[in-house]
Amino acid sequence: MLGDTYRFGPFRLNTAERQLLVHDAPLVLNGRAFDVLTSLVRRRGQLTSRDTLMDEVWPGIAVIENNIDAHLVKLRKLFKLHDPGRDYIVTDAGRGYRFIVPVSVSEGAAEAPGRTGDPERPASLLPHNLPVEATGFIGREAELGDIAHILLERRRLTLVGSGGVGKTRTALRVGARLLEGFRDGVWLVELAPLADAGLVGEAVCRVVSAPVSGERSPVEVAVAFLRHKALLLILDSCEHLLSATAELAATLLAGCPDVAILATSRQPLRIAGEVVYRLPSLPVPAAGDGQTAADATRFAAVRLFVQRAADAASGYVLTDEDAPFVSAICRRLDGVAMAIELAAARRTVLKPVEIAARLENAFRLLNSGGVSALPRHQTLWATIDWSHSLLCPVEQIIFRRLSVFVDGFSLQGATLVVQGDEIGEDDVLDLLERLVDKSLVNADMTGAATRFRMLEATRHYAREKLRASGETGRDQLAASYLADFFAAAEAAWPTTATEVWLAHYAPEVENLRAAIDWAFGESGKYHGVAGATGDAALGVRLVAHAGLVAEEMSMQADLKRWLRAALPHLTPDTPPAEAGRVRFWANKSQAVFSVTDISPGRREAIALFRAAGDVVGLSSALRTAAMSIVGPGKIHPEAAPMLNEAIALLRTRKPCKDLATAMAHLGAFHYYSGDLATARRYNQDALAIRRALGDRTGCLASALNLAEFEFIGGNVEGAIAYAEQAVIDARRASHLPTLADLLANLAGYRLATDQVDAARRAASESLALNRALDHHDHALPCLEHLALAHALSGAHQEAARLLGYTEGHFRRTGQVRDLSEQRAHDRLVALLREALPAATLAALMAEGSAWPDAVADRIAQQVAPVERLGESAA
Repeated sequence: MLGDTYRFGPFRLNTAERQLLVHDAPLVLNGRAFDVLTSLVRRRGQLTSRDTLMDEVWPGIAVIENNIDAHLVKLRKLFKLHDPGRDYIVTDAGRGYRFIVPVSVSEGAAEAPGRTGDPERPASLLPHNLPVEATGFIGREAELGDIAHILLERRRLTLVGSGGVGKTRTALRVGARLLEGFRDGVWLVELAPLADAGLVGEAVCRVVSAPVSGERSPVEVAVAFLRHKALLLILDSCEHLLSATAELAATLLAGCPDVAILATSRQPLRIAGEVVYRLPSLPVPAAGDGQTAADATRFAAVRLFVQRAADAASGYVLTDEDAPFVSAICRRLDGVAMAIELAAARRTVLKPVEIAARLENAFRLLNSGGVSALPRHQTLWATIDWSHSLLCPVEQIIFRRLSVFVDGFSLQGATLVVQGDEIGEDDVLDLLERLVDKSLVNADMTGAATRFRMLEATRHYAREKLRASGETGRDQLAASYLADFFAAAEAAWPTTATEVWLAHYAPEVENLRAAIDWAFGESGKYHGVAGATGDAALGVRLVAHAGLVAEEMSMQADLKRWLRAALPHLTPDTPPAEAGRVRFWANKSQAVFSVTDISPGRREAIALFRAAGDVVGLSSALRTAAMSIVGPGKIHPEAAPMLNEAIALLRTRKPCKDLATAMAHLGAFHYYSGDLATARRYNQDALAIRRALGDRTGCLASALNLAEFEFIGGNVEGAIAYAEQAVIDARRASHLPTLADLLANLAGYRLATDQVDAARRAASESLALNRALDHHDHALPCLEHLALAHALSGAHQEAARLLGYTEGHFRRTGQVRDLSEQRAHDRLVALLREALPAATLAALMAEGSAWPDAVADRIAQQVAPVERLGESAA
């Protein structure tokens, strides 16, 4: 059989001749490595699991899994040798591998996994009734191969998925692949138009031309007619006639040994030996991915949008300008093929940026499936309505109540929110399982615990049903559940490893956002429809317990917004511990380094925690208040007693993250007092506790402190080594505030050894991060580092203006420079005084002091492009 030729980068893969060529010169590649490469390339960006590779490359042979790794290492080295600037194969941890470089295919008879025929062969030469595809088929290469392979081996497979995900199109394409594998053809039986279960057997007979008589039932006729035939039946859209279809399928399979059945349904048939294949949505770019056309088109969902947009608006080509919006559209529509096609059809009158902006009202926007679509597929609303109409009343109730969760839910959350009236606590799991069976809810078991989720379009539909039902109070139940959930998170945090803690609590963050918005009257932002909103007291409780998850997940902007909403609603009736937390986080998020006195808000937080008897909260409030009044050459008399009390409060308890932080803060106090040895000892003790507890964020803070101690102690290279490794660790943890501080400090260390370009890159990235985080006080050292880089490069006037800008901010805020920052500042001043006349320097600084932030940032970074330091290492 002829093979296809695949082209990617400078390479050409000829499957017929089993050759890999680079610039038309053959490369040496042994048989198994060639087979691994072919398997990955044929899927063109789709996931290939380890099991699939083992089955295809070593069929029927028992081998160790390390064989795959060895061949992948060899392939990656080969590609790196001939095309060093690009990655070809990426690992999807725990799932498999993807070939991510764009691939073009020449005409040929490629043989995909499990395939027995050529889908490109003219269909008119083979017995079938498959419709001609009106539009091209995008993606699903891995799924097509898997389904075809299973069908040939097991003869019965039900393709299950939500409405619009592409079950019918996938089944038809599988049928086309298998045309040559069944001598008597592939036959599509469309069940959607049937309302009477008694007509299922007759529909099959009609399609295969079996004569139906009045003496025998249509099912008996079908079995007799097909007993000696070899064919594939595609039973499309079975969910509304499930029992009758299941009975027919089981009877045919038992009586016709060479008949295979491929069913499409929103829930399984539940027949003996059935293979249930859940069809996932098309892959979509994650948030932050797909920012360029080249990146975006790696994903099948984007390619589908582009193709359908080109069909609708002739000649449409994805541009870098459109790519982020098309990626957002596909992500917002969860990769559901039909929804993406309907959105792309709007390209005739709307730009992608406009389509993306209007997706909140998705049902009105996506209201034209084309005249050739089935009635139930002509609107996005209708395809979900079709499934909803098949639910029994109690299933409809739980379905609409679950819509209060904007980003999935746990069994515990679902139980607390949906029970009541006719639904008991013990009923929820069974009802959830029924919704999963019907493809209205997806179950994800890849995380620490099973998590359930509706597709976004489905949730909007369910939310409308909840509103139309007149039922209220479910948002309140969800918000109350989340308040309890994050209170438990706060209680668990001090002694739980960061990764374990985040795995359990981070999945609820989007629901937390929605609950806080609902509590303060902003429910439409997330829920998409108006409804009863508001419970400010509950909102305060939610915000009180949101600080830790916001800090661990670098959600400082969200936390500030939540605190602004909560602070006006603190009353004498607010529980002291909750009020104390709100005050604590409000002052912590607005901290300016080394102020002259403890703010009233900090003192109030301390008093509230004392009144509540909250030992951990009191310790945190004491240590942060103390550190706000500590700085170089400025030790407030209250600082040491407060820090010692913060530690004493926790000494009698088992070691926890809060104790480690209090010890680190006491170390910083000694650092500013000039006792570097004591400072280092306290921080090393804190680091030991943090490591033992798996406190990833705390360990990053310790690394930052210890690097500073090394620098002040004269070990600049040691400081650089500490900081560089910590930068890599902070990137891996995605902890942006600490990353920003580490990069700023690293810039200072680099400047001390005149590594100007490396320092500029670090300071520029830190500046950008601090601006994004709204940490404008932390931006000042970055700007002074960049000013010094200017001065060392001979750009003295720009450096002087930047110095004027930073000096003005330090005067207005009362902020004090750290010891290492003061060293860099003194060096900058000395360089400028040497290079410029005093009057000129004063004039330039006065000019810079009037600059807005944007001008200062632009001038600071104009000498060299910003690069992400440590990117490849992380």
